[in-house]
Amino acid sequence: MRIAACGNDCDVCPRHSAKTQEDLLVLARVWQKAGWRDDVVSAAEIACGGCDSACLCRHGIAGCAAERRLGTCAECGGYPCEKLRRAFERAEYYREHCRKTLAPEWSPVLGKAFFEKMKNLDALHKERIGQENK
Repeated sequence: MRIAACGNDCDVCPRHSAKTQEDLLVLARVWQKAGWRDDVVSAAEIACGGCDSACLCRHGIAGCAAERRLGTCAECGGYPCEKLRRAFERAEYYREHCRKTLAPEWSPVLGKAFFEKMKNLDALHKERIGQENK
């Protein structure tokens, strides 16, 4: 499982796994309907370019992790920080919002990819603490 700094599961992310331009355009419409984009954007704009300090990260998490040279925020001594708490809250809001506004088939896909941030990072953090205590 490949987990982003913020806890997103990259392996199941539809932006990351999209195979065609049409797949990306479908996602662009979903992102607009979900409220993640104001307009339907191009396939190039919706495609995943990976997380780094230059990517659009609403909470500044990608840049912070890159600056600290962390793979995920679970490795940080300050886990969970205020930035992550805001991201976790936003994920819960969007879990419910997407459930109400998108076709039912999107809930499990988006849920696994984006709305289990805290669960993913908590598991990695517990694993890290367990290894440190050995």
